[in-house]
Amino acid sequence: MKEMQWFLDRADELISRDSGLRDMQSAMDRMARLEYNLPPSLQNLEWMRTVRTTAPADAIDAGIKVLSGLDERLKIDPVSVLKGLNVQPNSEAAKMKANEWETALKWQMDLAARRRGVFRDDIIRSALMYDEIVGQVVHLPSQIKSVEALGGNAQRYKSAMRHGQFAVLLRNPQTVHVRYSDLMAEAVLSAVVMEAQAIVDFWGDKARGIAKQIKDEEIAPDESLILFDYSDFDSRAVWACPGEDDTSVDWDKRWVIMDPEENKLPFLPWVSVIGGTNLASAPENQRFPLLYKVYAAETWLTANITGSLTMSQAIATAAQPQLTVEGANTQAVEVDYTVPGGRIDVPPGHKVAQLTQQPLNPALREAYDRFVSDMARSTVPSVLISAESMPGEAFSGYNLRVQQAIGSLLRYKKLGERFYESVYRQFLYWCEKSGDNIGGYGGEKYYEIDSEDIDPDEIYLTVELTPDVPLDRMQKINSAVMMSRELKYPAAKILEELGETDPQKAMDNWAKEQFYLAEVAGRAQLIQAEYQAQAQSVIAQAQMAVQMQAQAAMQQQTGQPMQQPTPGQGMGMEGLQGMGQGMNPEMMGTPPAQAGPALNVREQQMGQTRMGEEVI
Repeated sequence: MKEMQWFLDRADELISRDSGLRDMQSAMDRMARLEYNLPPSLQNLEWMRTVRTTAPADAIDAGIKVLSGLDERLKIDPVSVLKGLNVQPNSEAAKMKANEWETALKWQMDLAARRRGVFRDDIIRSALMYDEIVGQVVHLPSQIKSVEALGGNAQRYKSAMRHGQFAVLLRNPQTVHVRYSDLMAEAVLSAVVMEAQAIVDFWGDKARGIAKQIKDEEIAPDESLILFDYSDFDSRAVWACPGEDDTSVDWDKRWVIMDPEENKLPFLPWVSVIGGTNLASAPENQRFPLLYKVYAAETWLTANITGSLTMSQAIATAAQPQLTVEGANTQAVEVDYTVPGGRIDVPPGHKVAQLTQQPLNPALREAYDRFVSDMARSTVPSVLISAESMPGEAFSGYNLRVQQAIGSLLRYKKLGERFYESVYRQFLYWCEKSGDNIGGYGGEKYYEIDSEDIDPDEIYLTVELTPDVPLDRMQKINSAVMMSRELKYPAAKILEELGETDPQKAMDNWAKEQFYLAEVAGRAQLIQAEYQAQAQSVIAQAQMAVQMQAQAAMQQQTGQPMQQPTPGQGMGMEGLQGMGQGMNPEMMGTPPAQAGPALNVREQQMGQTRMGEEVI
């Protein structure tokens, strides 16, 4: 096993290598936080006031506002789930299993994000400000086992398990030094400034040396220490040194928290992605954060100076004299400012003249506006900052400008997607290594990823940050309709394009809904038919009673015996339907007028006219 001195030498090399990068990153922080002071030669002037333009901070906030609201769409290739299935990659079973994995992993990511409400915002902020995102994936079940094996109290980790199996700890790239090769990240050195008591709380018995010095009052609980954690594919070591930052560290004064040991993991428990370019050798030239051009050209510094000079000149000259008074006794001239517009009482022999007011230096104003415009052009378009449309601009034109403006942030969007991809991979790596299954809910169903079904060498997944606004959803739906009608795409493919993580489940739910609706419709028809039959029966009985009364009256007039009505006779038009030739007099049937007396006039019902004449 490597000696401790080897780790100290590697740490010193990484810190020295990244000194220029740390200077650039510190400058990005100052611009985003509006930390600026004028040069001493200007600041010492009594009439000088510092003006700090907010353009860099506005650009960062606009980028976060646009990108942090995007939903990460995880897609796992069915090839990744074949270890636990004896099927082909394009089979329905493989696709359904991949969808189940996506649901469980997305559930765990959402739980990890809820630990800190700004989790997704910080991912985009790190991408915009540093062109680099660094985080550490902690598998809590493995952490609990490790702590309990050392005899420690793992209660705090068990409490943390209530918010999921994983914790994704985002780190400021200024506190992490990563050594990259042409293949991947080879080693990671974390140098985080923490209070002494915080280190003891996190590491427990392993930090007993620091705890003893706190107890003996040799160091204060709130004293700042630098916690170093070095990991590569072969070994790992953790130690702490006093200091406020890692630029000047006394390696001889240290507390070893974890002695050098072999790295038993087949992967680094860190996630680090960078943008920029690999064509440059110096780290500070390999990254292109959003404010890189502003920093390199010192545009923000110059804009602050010109803005300060312009505003300070206006303030310093605000009380300059406006009148000249001539005469033997100038004190006799009185100016009354209490009257609207002012009033001047001029005695005889005196003269008052208005001085010509000097305007602000137009060159300074133009220079200030030019620098602010340059910053806007080199960061993000103004439409993303103000969200204002041009006068008389159509919505389609405004939407086009917004979409083009969002395209200027595409590189940082892709960086965030790569980070999410790496985190999801780490979830699966930890699951396979620890033997603990990953669970998660989707809708009302619980899904679980079996650790034995994971092949670390066959994990193929992608993440896409997709917007979720009404206009974009409508465009997606319109595209889906066109794909279905004109391009003849299958329903599963269309649902995937719409962002559905489990198309097969969505189709099954749709089929179940159709069966349910068909059953409801059938029952409604049965109930309606039953009530219609009851209503027709009541109507038929009433009409039959009316017919019998009419026939009884006819019997009294003609003396003929009363005939029992046959079913359907005397029922009106509804009752006559379907009666056939029984209502045709030419076929020896009953005349319709006699069968339905309720439809006849009074003469037909009584058999005589109103004058008593017999009806023929």
